[in-house]
Amino acid sequence: MKRFLALSLPALVALCVVGFAATPPAAAADSPTAPSGVTMFSTDEGVLVSWTQDDAPAHAVGWVNVEEGAAAAAAGNWLAAFNHHTVRDGSSYLIPDLSPGARYWIIVGSASLGPPLEIAWGEWGLITVDQGMALDDALTRAYVEAAVARYDRDGADATFAYYSSEESIEGERYLAILNTEDGIVMAVPFYQDIILGNRHSDAGPFLASATEEGVWLDHRGLHPTRTDTGVVVREDQLRTYLIIHDGWLFMSSHSRLLETLAGATQDYVNRAIAHYDGEGLEATVAAYNSQDSLDGNFYLFLIGADDNYLVHPIFPHLIGTDIKEVVGSDGQELGKEIALATEEGIWVEYLWPNPVSRVEEPKITWAIRHDGLIFASGYYIAGADAGTQPWVDADPREYTVQYVERAIERYQRDGLESMLNFYNSVASFEGEWYLFGTDANDIYHVHPLLPRLIGTDINDVVGSDGFELGKALAAATEEGVWVEYQWPHPVTLQEVTKVGYAVRHDGLLFASGYYPTVDDPEAHTKAYVQQAIDYYDREGAEAMLAFYNTPASIEGSFWMLIVGPEGDFVASALAPELLGQPASTFRGILAGEPIGDELLAATEEGHWFQYVWPNQRQSGVLVVNLWIVLHDGYVFSSAYYQEQ
Repeated sequence: MKRFLALSLPALVALCVVGFAATPPAAAADSPTAPSGVTMFSTDEGVLVSWTQDDAPAHAVGWVNVEEGAAAAAAGNWLAAFNHHTVRDGSSYLIPDLSPGARYWIIVGSASLGPPLEIAWGEWGLITVDQGMALDDALTRAYVEAAVARYDRDGADATFAYYSSEESIEGERYLAILNTEDGIVMAVPFYQDIILGNRHSDAGPFLASATEEGVWLDHRGLHPTRTDTGVVVREDQLRTYLIIHDGWLFMSSHSRLLETLAGATQDYVNRAIAHYDGEGLEATVAAYNSQDSLDGNFYLFLIGADDNYLVHPIFPHLIGTDIKEVVGSDGQELGKEIALATEEGIWVEYLWPNPVSRVEEPKITWAIRHDGLIFASGYYIAGADAGTQPWVDADPREYTVQYVERAIERYQRDGLESMLNFYNSVASFEGEWYLFGTDANDIYHVHPLLPRLIGTDINDVVGSDGFELGKALAAATEEGVWVEYQWPHPVTLQEVTKVGYAVRHDGLLFASGYYPTVDDPEAHTKAYVQQAIDYYDREGAEAMLAFYNTPASIEGSFWMLIVGPEGDFVASALAPELLGQPASTFRGILAGEPIGDELLAATEEGHWFQYVWPNQRQSGVLVVNLWIVLHDGYVFSSAYYQEQ
């Protein structure tokens, strides 16, 4: 029940805890109303209290330990046990430093800032503090459940409008609302001219997974994030919370990329510590000063008790120098920060050259003291200037074998569990290469691109052409086999030829593969566009558009994007949500390139236009080389792709 008194916050809190002795005066007409959609989750960092955003200028969060509150009440002073915090901006608060295992009463109120101060309190909630869920999970779930509460409070139209506005975005989290009948997007704050009102590209798996009770889905996908310079979209490892309510699917996501890489970093450091514990300092220094100790861009740097480098395989000239004297190119005293490492470990972020790309990039390092020494390693967050990746110009057949051999080496060195954790994570992708494999019984235990296959029998996998590709791969020996088969292309998801390499080791199956490319992609792209123009001349516009709006028109990674005489998209088999949209609004979602303007500037001679696009099915960014030709009022275009 809502109660209002023109009292100070402590006095009002005390009254709310012990109960009012008299009827309070009536609230003013503009008094706040109690918050709705209040949720409370015990997390690994405290209790997260969240509520649906409203017009109140502030909110009060109060909490009291049940046992301490009872003791204080017995002594006649509830206020001594009561704690509170005022939130002036936002719709959540993380209560820190609560006693593990203890029970707490928690309450939230909407407050006017007065004078006089008025607070409309909600109802008390009781929660037991435990490790609970990860804080990121709690934030995402609370965000989605607050949206459901807003829907119940304000109705569909107002809710769709709010979550289609930038105001609704909270950090990396934004909400998407889909119609459960057809997957049509009803609310999203980004790229509304392309997405809103069209079927979500991943509606199928989302709708198949979602329940009215709420469910988590771990997957790879595009993750738009608002920054100071605009919206940045990256391909990411996502954790999405989905819930069906009143015929609508509410969902939001957070990134797991850094979580995945952080875990791999800590695993690498822990292996170095185990090596030290088992082999001693001298052997550890020798092993980790060797280039053989590098694992991708992971390497160990080891600091002695005197803060001098003992190990650095990338910059050996640092050995014997004091880490506290190391300063970054931007002036950051990163060495002093790393030297503060404790036995619990610390994270330090700074700029440092990447051993793979040889380009200075942001690096996040895990440093931990053990036996007086500092063991440290880190991972890189590649920037726009990252160098060419080693697989870009490599022979694909040779690179496939090398990739599989590295997986076997990791298995031999780190064991099965560690190998599976790494290769089922986004950190293991190298361009189009990823590991898939089975146990000795041919049951998938690793497949980061299609994790739904894990737990199924590879022998049951049959191509659309009837080829029993799973059995062919499972027949691999210790010498290895090559198998050519049809598999969804990572860009178009249409089946194309894939060449897979599989080998047995310790009875386990290790495999990877590549998609053969045409010898002359420029010539092939031009020929594919000309083929569409010839189809138009031969069959007419209606037949041409009907064909090039079907998957049958897609050839591997090649598909037609056609603009009609009115300037709207009229053919787009891969992205049907573009149909009917004005080409002038079509821009690159990573760098904002004016793709539509280039299409509308087409000539009969044709021209090339290059832009970047996120590769949703793999790691990295694609360079799109678009060939554009004007013919009889229609703009015909297609492209070939390169890994950046």
